[in-house]
Amino acid sequence: MKTILLISSIGLFLAACGNQTAVNSNAVTVVNSTNPNAAVNAKENSANAATPANTASPANTNKTAETNTAKPADNNPQRVSFSKGQSFTTENLTLAPGASKQFIVGAKKGQFLVVEPDSNNPTPDELKVTLLTKGKATIGDLSEFLSATLNADGDYVFEVKNVSKKEIKTPLRVQIDDGPQ
Repeated sequence: MKTILLISSIGLFLAACGNQTAVNSNAVTVVNSTNPNAAVNAKENSANAATPANTASPANTNKTAETNTAKPADNNPQRVSFSKGQSFTTENLTLAPGASKQFIVGAKKGQFLVVEPDSNNPTPDELKVTLLTKGKATIGDLSEFLSATLNADGDYVFEVKNVSKKEIKTPLRVQIDDGPQ
């Protein structure tokens, strides 16, 4: 009788602590009165049986929730590099409506920077290219997207923005040429 009361007490304690463990109230443990350790062993066995092995701990639950949350987009400009001896490169670009991506390119004073899609689509009404580095370049009109004469050595940051209502996928051509000799 004391054992049943003990098992019931353990079940109530676990339920009050938030553990959703079901205790089988029909289980009966027979305690041998001649063995003084039998009650202790029965208590340990019933406690072990009442604790499920697959119960997720709160720490594991939180870690799973953190893993499933979306990470913010990387706002750092993507470095554009050129193959040895090449004056242009192509970056594959996919932008959702309203999304933008920044790029950074190193150049020398007097060079020309041209950035435009390497295809007939999108149009300038769908894709805007803006030079974000101010004061170090003179914007030209050679391209519908971006052309600039670079007035200083260093890095130049430009942004490509989808201003349309549809996703844009296009190869983006980035070209740096030496100025007139």
